[in-house]
Amino acid sequence: MPPHVQRQQATQILAADIGRLLQQTLQRFAASESEAPQLWVDAAAPPIAPARLARMHPGGRKAQQQAEQLYLRCLSQYRQSVRPQDLRRGQDDVAAALAFFVAASCRAHQGVEVEAAALRAVERQMGRILCLSERWHGAELTEKQCYVEQSAVLGVLMADSWTQARPAGGAAVSNVRRAARSYLGQLVGLDPARITLGPQGLALRDAITH
Repeated sequence: MPPHVQRQQATQILAADIGRLLQQTLQRFAASESEAPQLWVDAAAPPIAPARLARMHPGGRKAQQQAEQLYLRCLSQYRQSVRPQDLRRGQDDVAAALAFFVAASCRAHQGVEVEAAALRAVERQMGRILCLSERWHGAELTEKQCYVEQSAVLGVLMADSWTQARPAGGAAVSNVRRAARSYLGQLVGLDPARITLGPQGLALRDAITH
């Protein structure tokens, strides 16, 4: 099996573990205001995720090269505009990156704005889930780095895509919502139709809606 396929499978296994833990514990942690331990991943190393994401992009080598440049710009935008405090530190806050991705994807899928309090609540939830994940603690450093970078890249991509699609409406909005749902499933094992996002963070819906 090619190494890049093995690495992608490792990411999928990690995502499945985080999704399982999220669904088991959302109710328990939704209203908690205590801070979770912070987890950090070195941001000084050469980026891994943009090239890995680009390899899954259809359309041949030229299209993949263009996709890699897009993902690199998204990662740079995240570190410079979304989390400049992490850039100064030289480390990515893992829970913050994952929370940003989840919030941006939920916003794109559900069409609702995410307030600062909600984002902080999701950060606390993500921090606790990651601390509980044996897969996370057992993952190689490169896999952790790639997972965090993917969260940052796809979070920026979702945020920008939603901003561009919203005025166009119709098919553009539908395409972004489908992408958001797919990414949430791939990266955190969540179906956005089963969750809500509010001031206390993520919570499971009482009934599944479609």
